[in-house]
Amino acid sequence: MPFETLKTKQDFDFVYKNAKRVYARCFVLYLLRRQDTNFFLGLSVSKKVGNACQRNLIKRRFRSLCALHISELTGISLIVVPKQGILDLAYQEMQQEFLKGLRFFGKHKR
Repeated sequence: MPFETLKTKQDFDFVYKNAKRVYARCFVLYLLRRQDTNFFLGLSVSKKVGNACQRNLIKRRFRSLCALHISELTGISLIVVPKQGILDLAYQEMQQEFLKGLRFFGKHKR
């Protein structure tokens, strides 16, 4: 895997508290600039989104998106929180929303 993951509650809480929120149609991105060049990904997929197979599909899709666009994510901690209805989005639509959120974050640097 070309990136590391957020693992502990403290990691997630720090990003939730200090990150810039970017709202997409069916998910929320919490983006936080880091001092180093590493990229950390955290996925928080609630049971409200679907059953285990559907939640795993969503996580695989977001990991795939991050691997495809790793060059744009260096030096960032990212948490993705999908909302209900994300399963209705095709992969291409999800990718467009994801990239739109990254561009918005790039324009509004903290």
